[in-house]
Formats: sequence, C-alpha cells, structure tokens
Amino acid sequence: MPQVTNLVLNNARLKIIFIFVTVLLSACSTETKTIKAFTPAAAKTDAALVYIYRPNKMANAQHSPGLTINDEFKFYLKNAINSQLELKPGQHHFGFQADNIYSE
Repeated sequence: MPQVTNLVLNNARLKIIFIFVTVLLSACSTETKTIKAFTPAAAKTDAALVYIYRPNKMANAQHSPGLTINDEFKFYLKNAINSQLELKPGQHHFGFQADNIYSE
C-alpha cells in the first residue's frame, strides 16, 4: 500500500507544479506594448513640418547615417527615432552623410 500512496502524492505534486509553471509562463508572455497613433502637428503658416521616422527593426541597424538638409548636418538617423523638422517653404535637398565604411 505505501507505493500507491506515493504514486498518488507524486501525481498531485506534478499537477500543482504544472499549474504553477503554466500560470508563471502565461504571465511572462503578456506584452503591454501600446503603439501610439501618429497625429500630425499643425504647421505654422510660414513653415513646413517634415517627419522623419526610422523603424526599430531594419537592415543595417548598427549603422546610423547622418541626415543633411541642403548640405547642413541635422542629426543621426538612429533606430526607433521619430523626429519632426520645421523648414521654410520651398525646395530642400535631403541627403545622408557618408561614413568611412559605407558609401553614399
């Protein structure tokens, strides 16, 4: 009879451990990442707003090229950036600064 009692207790322990692990794993898997919807800002009457966005996951993620507008450096385009620039109305030339490793 003692072997039957151990078998029943082992099964009960296994069930309790299984339920406990299942609850812990399910709690770890829930992500509460909310993505904020894009809402453009109102531009001034004598200016234009330009939005620059680089996704978090993309090719060449280690490379952050510099953004130039009309041959003037503005900032580096790093992953997951969301920036806005205010420019005067008219034509503008956007470009990337070349690194020593990469070509334009």
